[in-house]
Amino acid sequence: EALRLLKKEFPQLQSLELPSYNITYSKKANSFKLKLIKDSPSLLKTIKREKKVTESLVKSENISGIISDNRFGV
Repeated sequence: EALRLLKKEFPQLQSLELPSYNITYSKKANSFKLKLIKDSPSLLKTIKREKKVTESLVKSENISGIISDNRFGV
């Protein structure tokens, strides 16, 4: 949804869709913290990979600015 909005607001700008973090939430409130801790390694790995891709694109495309939907690795 965020990408669709950005494309509508800035049709002249190039856009790139990054993979989802695939975050899932616990069905029970008391298990929320435990699930978040359990999923942290995967999330951190994805953020690290995303940061490398972003840095590479900034260099190769000579990008001077990024509009993002709060991606941790961007």
